[in-house]
Amino acid sequence: MKKGIVIIFGENDINTSENLSFKSFFNKNFKICLVNNGNHIKILKFLYKLKETSKSEVSIINLRKEKALHLALKAGVRFLSKNDNITLILHAKPKNIFNKKLMRKIER
Repeated sequence: MKKGIVIIFGENDINTSENLSFKSFFNKNFKICLVNNGNHIKILKFLYKLKETSKSEVSIINLRKEKALHLALKAGVRFLSKNDNITLILHAKPKNIFNKKLMRKIER
């Protein structure tokens, strides 16, 4: 069973997410979709650094204009569902990625 997670980065998330690392957090059964909501150059560079250091399969979507949260989430879910056979897709904000409740949902 393959799982996916969509993480949406907005303009204000660069400060809270600089310590974020996926090195040992996810295993290879996860597909991670990082969404740059609003074409912010600093965030895009940061997302590519995350992708390089990750052991998981990471994809980056760059939305040119800033969209509402549900529309950015919809873009991430569409991307994951078209490309892979994923049975469960979760959503998290960058600051909540290591939340214990989310971790329990992922481990199931």
